[in-house]
Amino acid sequence: MALELHTTVFESKIREAIAVKEAQNNFQSIFEYEPRGKVTEDIEAFINEFLTKEK
Repeated sequence: MALELHTTVFESKIREAIAVKEAQNNFQSIFEYEPRGKVTEDIEAFINEFLTKEK
């Protein structure tokens, strides 16, 4: 289906987390606000997957 839509489907999943909203309210990135959090790990995994697929 992704090919039909001319898009990419990623395996990484980014969970919902209150920390994301808290970081936004504090005008910080999630990496600054909660560098060792689960959602931060999820985002890092997505970034790595994205960069790998874009090569």
